[in-house]
Amino acid sequence: MGKKNKVVKLTDRKIRYIIRAKTRSESTKTIAEDLKLSQSSVKRVWMHWTKTKMHVNRNKSKRRKPWIRFEREHSLSMVHLDWHTSIHGGKKVYVCAVLDDSSRRILAGGEFDAETTDNALQLLKEAMGRFGWLTSIREVLTDRGTQFYANKRDENGDADSRFEDFLEENKIKHIF
Repeated sequence: MGKKNKVVKLTDRKIRYIIRAKTRSESTKTIAEDLKLSQSSVKRVWMHWTKTKMHVNRNKSKRRKPWIRFEREHSLSMVHLDWHTSIHGGKKVYVCAVLDDSSRRILAGGEFDAETTDNALQLLKEAMGRFGWLTSIREVLTDRGTQFYANKRDENGDADSRFEDFLEENKIKHIF
């Protein structure tokens, strides 16, 4: 009697393994031996995936939350502030920019030795001074960095933050 062919089920886990291995340029023969499959099964899975570029786990390919893009219709209605760290000439430099949300124009920016509230306020005041004649800035979007936001708050949610105080004095809404 001849050899019986053993049927091996091609599970989602094995399909994902094949795709990852082929993406890493492993040989079909090696993958087939690892999974105890025929080389033709490995080729068939790979060809199907390259033709359709289908992801095996469809739940992971979809974005769970809808993307929220903060973009205002009118210039200066909202600006973004953020810090970036880079190395320039072997020295660490901190860069901050005030970016108009609507036009994406840089209203003010600078390189500093440290990420401080004073430097952030200096740039925001510079942007307000340059474009204040046109209209006032209504909203500022930042992260919860210590330059913009006091992380320690009392039981009422109040904190001592010069940046937040400045925004409140100038009737500017702070968005995180």
